[in-house]
Amino acid sequence: MQTSCLTGDFAGGVGTVCPTDESFCDIDPNCSISPYQREGPALDAAKVAWFTAAGFFLLIGALVFYFISAIRNVRASAKAKFARAMATSMESESADELLKLFKEIDFGKDESGDGLVSRDELQAYVDANSGMSTKEFDALFKSIDTDGSAQIDFMEFCAFYGAMKRTTRKEAFADDTA
Repeated sequence: MQTSCLTGDFAGGVGTVCPTDESFCDIDPNCSISPYQREGPALDAAKVAWFTAAGFFLLIGALVFYFISAIRNVRASAKAKFARAMATSMESESADELLKLFKEIDFGKDESGDGLVSRDELQAYVDANSGMSTKEFDALFKSIDTDGSAQIDFMEFCAFYGAMKRTTRKEAFADDTA
């Protein structure tokens, strides 16, 4: 820190002197320390900004991870509940039984099946056969309706059933080997 230059008597009668912090006590008879000097090192703004940004990104990453795992848990729960409902409705795992179940869901109570299962038809079947929440049902419908048409055709239904069956077998195999 450079102080203002001293002249006259303060300079020891030598003209103009610009003392440094170390040599100021040689010139100042009271050798006082300024009350405005900082004590200790100052904060480094770059380090503070870096740690703030890193903390922010870690927080965002943790929240994203939490929500992705929550969505996966809802999907898994919905699939498990729907699988139990399907298992109670089907006598065997044949293609004929799968078609019979699809028609049962499609026709419902009004007997007006069109070969496509709508959201309402699947909701009626799920409500009658399992205790599934709205979030679980939404996740289930999205996972079955792969083309996003808001209706499930028999191919999507079979593909979902096959995927669900493979997952069940993998879990059973993992339980047997553990």
